[in-house]
Amino acid sequence: MLKYELTNSGIEWLEEIPRHWGVTSIKKEFQVIPSNVDKKTEDNEAEVKLCNYVDVYYNDFITSEIDFMMASASETEINKFQLKIGDVLITKDSEDPFDIAVPALVKHSEDKLLCGYHLSIIRSINNRIEGSYLFWALKDEFIVTQLWREACGVTRWAIASRHIKNSTIPFPPKPEQIAITKYLGKACADIERVVEIKQKQIENLQQQLKSIIHHTVTKGLNPKAEMKASGIDWIGEVPKHWKVDRLKDIAELNYEVLGSQTPNDFVLRYIDISNVNYKGIISLENIEEIEFETAPSRARRVIKKGDVIVSSVRPNLQAVAFIELDDDNLICSTGFNVIKAKVHIALPKYLHQFILSEYSKQYFEKTAKGVGYPAVSDRV
Repeated sequence: MLKYELTNSGIEWLEEIPRHWGVTSIKKEFQVIPSNVDKKTEDNEAEVKLCNYVDVYYNDFITSEIDFMMASASETEINKFQLKIGDVLITKDSEDPFDIAVPALVKHSEDKLLCGYHLSIIRSINNRIEGSYLFWALKDEFIVTQLWREACGVTRWAIASRHIKNSTIPFPPKPEQIAITKYLGKACADIERVVEIKQKQIENLQQQLKSIIHHTVTKGLNPKAEMKASGIDWIGEVPKHWKVDRLKDIAELNYEVLGSQTPNDFVLRYIDISNVNYKGIISLENIEEIEFETAPSRARRVIKKGDVIVSSVRPNLQAVAFIELDDDNLICSTGFNVIKAKVHIALPKYLHQFILSEYSKQYFEKTAKGVGYPAVSDRV
């Protein structure tokens, strides 16, 4: 990589840039076209394809592989919002101000493929800056922070076209823009391939871990142990000297909750379902401390050291945690089932590992009721 002589850009957040580069604003180089094409189909309009918000949000590049939505548009809308190769599309509103100005580069265009609502087209007006370079520039958090700061809203945040136009970007010579684009495209593709490989390895290791857990809690540690039929299809055989009990025989559900007489200033440490995954509590630092008066109504279930909490919804996610904390202020959502081992029969940690086993997961999935958010009854 070449070593550049640097100079101060005159912009605080940008700091130094190569001396032969410039600095410009989007409005000097690009046209900003906010779309108002909705998803409706009207009889008096032409049939079109729409590149919508999710197409941009989940794809860096707009290609022919995307399954575009069918809708309709007027002749004026078709002429104004038809996509062109080299356009950059960005999201212009979101429920999160840090989710604004997500870019996508248009690499595919066809007749009557339009930019949909909630998006803006950024299109070159003088061909001095490549759309592909602008796309990568808007992937840089330092640059896109300009737009985050301008977002306005309460439950939904948005930026106006003037905010996009006034954004500042570095301005390298055209050959360098092309070289930067090629370099970043290759570098990101290489990294994504490595991430994909690593993710597959992680998934394989996670599956291996689940297999080990299941085998150990249902077959034990002695590979030479004499086995017997458990009488339960999903468990299969177990060591001959083992017993097979129902969960309610070795544990009980803890229904203890904070009562209405709890002082308003009582500070509870609250664990919500979002705080737990198959690895347990995601982060102890993220356990929220909140007074009873302002706590959500679901923050009521009392939990103690040695309890196992199991999310009653979406059992496939296995939001299960073993409580190691000895804290009288620990409260979880009523969306959890709290299981307490009968310690004279079963070790709490063994109970935790058994509930994490693959076949326990399959059992909960089988008995769950509901479609969007299937839930497991405490009676199961």
